[in-house]
Amino acid sequence: MNFSILRQPSALNVIQCLRIFFSQYFSSSDLMCVVSKNNYYHLFASLRFDYSEAIDIWDFNVDHPNDAIWYFYPNHPDFYVLDGLTEQEFQVFINNMSDDPSFNPQARYLFLGSNFTSNLLHVLNDKFISNAVFFDVETGNLFIHFPYKKKSVNVKDHNFYQSAVCEKNGNLKVEQDLFPPKEPKVWKNSTLSVLYVPSEVYSICDHCENKGVEMDCHILISTFFDIKLEFHRNEDLVNFGEDEYNVFFGGQLVQDFGLFTMPYLRDEVTFFVPVSQLLSRWKYIFSIFPLSVWSLWFATVTLTTATWIMGDFILQQRICLEGLIAVPFIIFHWFLEKSFKIRRKSTFETILIILMLFLSNIMNIYFKSRFTYLLNGLNYEWSIDTFDDIISRKLKIGGTQHGINLINSSVDVANYLQENYMNCRGTQCLQRTAIERDMAALAMVSVARSTSNNFVDNTTGRLLLKRINWPSFHMYVCSFFNRGHPMFPLFNRSLQRLAESGILMKIYFEYVRKNIIQESSMGDTQKLNFEHIVAPLTMWCIGIITSFVVFFCEMAHAKKRSMLCKKFIRVTTN
Repeated sequence: MNFSILRQPSALNVIQCLRIFFSQYFSSSDLMCVVSKNNYYHLFASLRFDYSEAIDIWDFNVDHPNDAIWYFYPNHPDFYVLDGLTEQEFQVFINNMSDDPSFNPQARYLFLGSNFTSNLLHVLNDKFISNAVFFDVETGNLFIHFPYKKKSVNVKDHNFYQSAVCEKNGNLKVEQDLFPPKEPKVWKNSTLSVLYVPSEVYSICDHCENKGVEMDCHILISTFFDIKLEFHRNEDLVNFGEDEYNVFFGGQLVQDFGLFTMPYLRDEVTFFVPVSQLLSRWKYIFSIFPLSVWSLWFATVTLTTATWIMGDFILQQRICLEGLIAVPFIIFHWFLEKSFKIRRKSTFETILIILMLFLSNIMNIYFKSRFTYLLNGLNYEWSIDTFDDIISRKLKIGGTQHGINLINSSVDVANYLQENYMNCRGTQCLQRTAIERDMAALAMVSVARSTSNNFVDNTTGRLLLKRINWPSFHMYVCSFFNRGHPMFPLFNRSLQRLAESGILMKIYFEYVRKNIIQESSMGDTQKLNFEHIVAPLTMWCIGIITSFVVFFCEMAHAKKRSMLCKKFIRVTTN
């Protein structure tokens, strides 16, 4: 296949046969890619297609084959014409274009040249190109090949079979269809190499009893059609398209990512965050007397004392230490709603008493409300309910890059993700969210539910994860095959029948129900018991102990004072 005879004026019969060929197998709506090492304009002009506006011609540059990348994207050529390329040049073309999104191995191929060898068929079979016609322009013979003649996807046929002849008068004599069906109705001795990323519910483990929904469905299909599956586990995300793998589980629904089957399952994706934890016993005390209470107490005492000092100094030109010491006790009496006596010699002091009463009532109401709330319900720490709460708590964002791209919608979110994103999948993100409580996991709802028994507090029986009030989006689950793989239609039809018959959903719900724990059964409200009143009882005990200590100190002081007084009286009497 090292030269093209179309450039010679004596090849009119070949040109006429090509006109007949294209009139039968090429329509005006098809997109054509002409790959020619020679001057392709003469080829285009000599064929004189009536539907030339539908033909895109591309001149193949052997030295710079990557120039063709994305030439046709997002369209896919329906017809390839390869003129005058050597086998080595064709291998360069096919290897460079096989990774291009516009490359279409299921298209029809026409090779113009001579001396075709089986090496060319090896390249075609490796890329699953089966709809090919080989036009030997020297002899006028047209050949086709049947790669799956042995009914095996692994053992392929590498022989040419003559199917048509270009006669000298320009007539194209077709002995059999040039593009017949190449896939056998029954496959034998065939093995598919499956690469999967572990995921709960869908692809769990290939050597376990519970393999996952995807594996169970494909094993069911392969067993029925006598096809063997070889599973290869990969913990990390990989770029699908490597020649050693035929099928891929765990990918996302991307338009130009191989061949994807019908979306046979749909799942929700949303954020899961740590639940609020119950306050510990000692935090109960600080919840009654938080920083705000102490700040208000300090401000009240300071303001009242300072005002009292200034009033005494202005009105009496002296500072009454007795009244100064009495201020905190007066406020404390008001705080406990106990009676007390206070001097009132001026209007200034009356106004000050009203101010003290007002501030003390505020403290009293605040204290009682906190104490009542403590005794009538369970107290929790901070709660995360929205994405803004995630940002305010400065949690890490865990998930796959594909999922993160779907929420990267604003500048603020993009900046936050750039600093706090961590790449992880499924249960890895959920595990860190539940245990370390420093991450918000972007995960599928079915995965979180099926693994919920792993994220339960053994003491309280509460779930350690919860969904936030954030719009979830749907993710469709499908399987990916190599582009042009002959078994893709078989599995695609079979998955559709499993979905229509309800078998697929039956398998799915069996996995979801095995380990699911309903959130409604996790009691967030519990009966009040002794542990819930430990904090107020502790405060009561501290008060009793303090009062006894003060009482004994006063007794000791009174006894010592009485002895001193008696001694003083005895001395003075003598």
